[in-house]
Amino acid sequence: MKLRFAVLFLLTLLVISLSLFWGPAGFLPGKEVMSLRALRAFLALLAGATLALNGAALQALFLNPLADPYVLGIASGAALGYAAGLVLGFSTPFFVSLFGILGGAGVFVVVYLLSRRNGILNRNALLLAGVVMSFLTSSLVMILMVSHQESIYRMLYVLWGYLGRAINRNQLPAVFVVSLVVMACDGALFLLSRELDALSLGDEEALSMGVDVERVKKLLFLLSSVSIGILVSLVGAIGFVGLMVPHIARRVVGPSHRNLMPFSLLLGVLFLSLADLISRNLTPYELPVGVITSLFGVPFFLYLLSRGVYESYRG
Repeated sequence: MKLRFAVLFLLTLLVISLSLFWGPAGFLPGKEVMSLRALRAFLALLAGATLALNGAALQALFLNPLADPYVLGIASGAALGYAAGLVLGFSTPFFVSLFGILGGAGVFVVVYLLSRRNGILNRNALLLAGVVMSFLTSSLVMILMVSHQESIYRMLYVLWGYLGRAINRNQLPAVFVVSLVVMACDGALFLLSRELDALSLGDEEALSMGVDVERVKKLLFLLSSVSIGILVSLVGAIGFVGLMVPHIARRVVGPSHRNLMPFSLLLGVLFLSLADLISRNLTPYELPVGVITSLFGVPFFLYLLSRGVYESYRG
């Protein structure tokens, strides 16, 4: 087990180093370009870790390897909040993060209310409500894009994910603060490893182990809404990381979240850093990183469906 972690850690360091020193501007460019690459590497680290951790937590909650933050509509709601903030004239990281959180939390509240049955959250209803809300919020973003074409490119990149945003020195403190909030949410997910192990066995088993299932569900949704809302405002909606990474990690280190969470974190950082490296160097015009993750994620998703993995998931 330690060897697997060590190998993954070294591979992650290698890819992050490549992302710092290899790009269209050449090897070891000037200080300004290196600072942009450093910020980009940090955003890839933050996004990869957060998406992977949230995916692992939500898959345990729903007993379904197809669950991730995007299935619940949280990310698309945050994208709608971000787009609304741009339309209203806000562009600083603090305010767009606030709009992202409000959008993600708003969709979460609607999905949560729609999925309650006699005071208890219904997993299947939650997934269906999340998918429907994703379609609705994506349609609303498209309306904003068409009606406010001066912001169409920024909205397009937030829909697909983009790590190369330019942030001036005055905005760095705000980026640092909102990043700390995301990391705090990630840390809280680590602390819930025992509860996630119990939830992955089913509600009744978790209750028999002394876990307050409804409280943990609410806490998980709150953490996901805040962290994904902020993340989308920083890097856009990057799909499939939260779906692919925990499933692969589970095959390598097993279902125990004590090992699964840190392994998913490292693997998420590795995958997203590699996808960003490809997006910068594949074509003369930089592709949104979400396009690269989708090129990997869609075949993986179809593979899971063909194998019927979703029908028998436990832990």
